[in-house]
This record gives sequence, structure tokens and C-alpha cells, in this order.
Amino acid sequence: MTKIRESSLRRYSESFNHILVLFGVIALSTVLVLGCSGINNQAQHLVPVELEIIHKISLDFTPAKCTFSTSDKTLFVLDGKDNKIHFFRDGKMVNSVGGMGFEKQNFTRLTDIALSPDDKLLALDSFEKTIKKFDKDGNLITE
Repeated sequence: MTKIRESSLRRYSESFNHILVLFGVIALSTVLVLGCSGINNQAQHLVPVELEIIHKISLDFTPAKCTFSTSDKTLFVLDGKDNKIHFFRDGKMVNSVGGMGFEKQNFTRLTDIALSPDDKLLALDSFEKTIKKFDKDGNLITE
């Protein structure tokens, strides 16, 4: 009688484990589907309804990245091919920094640009593993 109960309990336990695994897979799938659909809905709210064109600029290269400083109305454009950052105000280029080289203002592999909390330009040289900080006119502040 004990052997019959043990085998019955073992089968019941295995069935219960399969049900738990199946329930876990269904629950995880539901979370992933609902989570992803929530991400898409959130992203839709971040897209502006209308964009206002402030200035048009023409470039002879494809920008790798752009960032805009609202405080001084400067557009910074990263030219990844030439390792340069171009500064634009009122639709006109006012300065460029960088280029290949080993001077303080040059880059070996300019990869990214961003604005710091104090509204200075940060430039990442991924080869040298350095971040250089520039003011709004392109003067090197620190490395």
C-alpha cells in the first residue's frame, strides 16, 4: 500500500511541477507582451506633434550626431569621418574643433558628443579613452 501511495504522490508531484512550469512560461510571456506594448505606448507620447525648423544648414558630410544648446542657441554637429565637431549659430558655421592628430584639441577616434549639466560640450575619444570639455566657442576647458 505504501508503494502505491509513493508512486501516486510522485506522479502527482511531477504533474504539479509541469503545471507550475507551464504557468510560469505563460505568466512570463504575458509580462513580456504587456511590457513591450507599454513601452511602445510611452514612446509615442515622447514624439513631438510638430517640429519647427529654426534654420536649415547644408553639409558636405553625413552627421554622426547633433546636439543643441538652448542657452546660447548653438548646434554642435559631429563629423565622424573627419573627427571634427562643427559649431553653428543662426544657421552659419562659426567654428570647428578636432580633426585627426595628437594635439590637445585633436581626436584619434571621435565617437560621441553631449552637453554637460553646465551646458558645456563634451566629446568622447573612444580610442584615447578620454572625454574633452569645450566651451561654447570651441576652447578646450579640460580633458
